[in-house]
Amino acid sequence: MTARSRRGSAGSARRAGAFAHVDTLAASIDQLDTIDPDDLPVPELAGLIQQLDKQRNRLDATVLTLTAAFDQRDGAREVGERDTTSFLRNQLRRRPGDAKKTATAAQALGGLDQTRQALARGDISAEHAAEIADATAGLDDPDAETKLLTAARRGDPSAVRNEGKRLIDRQQAADRARRAYDNRRLDFRDDPAGGTRLEGYGPNLAGELIQTGIDALAAPRGEDDDRTAAQRRWDALIELIERAGAAKQLPDDGGDRPVLLALLPLDELEQRAGAEPGTLPRTGPLDPQALEQLACDADLQWLITDAEGLPLHLGQSKRYASRAQRRALRARDGGCRWPGCDVPAQWTIAHHEPPWPIGATDIDKMALVCTVNHWMRHHGGWSFELSADATVTVTSPDGHTVLTETAAEARRRHLSTDLLGDGASQPRARPGRPEPPRDDGADPPRPQPQPRSGTATSEATNPPPDDAPTLPGIASEDHAVYRAA
Repeated sequence: MTARSRRGSAGSARRAGAFAHVDTLAASIDQLDTIDPDDLPVPELAGLIQQLDKQRNRLDATVLTLTAAFDQRDGAREVGERDTTSFLRNQLRRRPGDAKKTATAAQALGGLDQTRQALARGDISAEHAAEIADATAGLDDPDAETKLLTAARRGDPSAVRNEGKRLIDRQQAADRARRAYDNRRLDFRDDPAGGTRLEGYGPNLAGELIQTGIDALAAPRGEDDDRTAAQRRWDALIELIERAGAAKQLPDDGGDRPVLLALLPLDELEQRAGAEPGTLPRTGPLDPQALEQLACDADLQWLITDAEGLPLHLGQSKRYASRAQRRALRARDGGCRWPGCDVPAQWTIAHHEPPWPIGATDIDKMALVCTVNHWMRHHGGWSFELSADATVTVTSPDGHTVLTETAAEARRRHLSTDLLGDGASQPRARPGRPEPPRDDGADPPRPQPQPRSGTATSEATNPPPDDAPTLPGIASEDHAVYRAA
């Protein structure tokens, strides 16, 4: 017998064996048909139904595996059909929508190992698997399959579909926020009539902050105020800029400083799968990255709600670093803590790591970062780690770039940058980077001579602040730098 003949015989035997298994299955089903349900107690009847359903799921897994192989080998054309969906619809008499879902699920299961295994064990149904395959096709989240499987184990296929919609909505919201940030702009145009036109565009979060600040000053001032709403908003913008430049703060509004009110479902706070996004009253849902950014550098109150949207807790608005904390952070960090960034402390904000509310407004949970790197942490996919000794480690989204810098190294880097000038710490302009407002409410810093190498600053002439916190990462040899800051 030739080798080809032997291979042909082996193939025939395997094919005969496959159909023999089907015959065995059919015989088992025939035996099950002989059972009289009336002879079984209800608990046993329920158990039998559950076991048969599980075996049906396992059988569906086998059917999908065979369908995937049929599709990969372009089997539909060989049997006279246009594609696998047409084969399922015409020769298996499936409804068009069901045929399409089955074909899609069969094609996708090759890349969904967890789903394929769960179906092969009988833990989920083919309908669950089809919904998971449909949802993951539009998702970039590497954990999407796990989240959808959790929904499948807890509910029917519609629960999986709803979870998939929520995940897709979140992804689209994050994509929209990223595009809005990339396209942000503010233009000033001279009008021939002698005025100036302002035209801008940016993320919803920025729009919410602008509207909140303007609204605090745009209310009518007495019965004789005949300005239109648009005129009041213009006047409020000008006054806001003037006040921010002079006093670094907005006026009280009924005894309280104006704040943003953000609705935050408890599920979002606990980061459970399927949670609804936080919401701002004017501009709507916020993607999770924007929530983290808000928690760092906005003055707001969180209204924590349950699943029905009912208030559970009104969070505090005091999450800014205090003046003493800002002074201590400037002394410890020197400027932006992103390794290699030379933005000085005057252009930074106090970033919470981990993001609030997990990360408290404490010195060992904060670091100074510039606005660009702050966005990279919350929206650009970079990770930012702050250790107990104030060492910072940043990692790129692909994990290929890892930068680490101690607090002492950061101070020396920023001090050397400052001393390149006339001895006073001056912001170094970057193309296209406007100077952000100071967020600590303190008076503008006065230039002070920096201590030269080997020269200590006396406490009598420059004592440390009484309320300055004790900092990790500040060594004894750096006390002169601390006092100068």
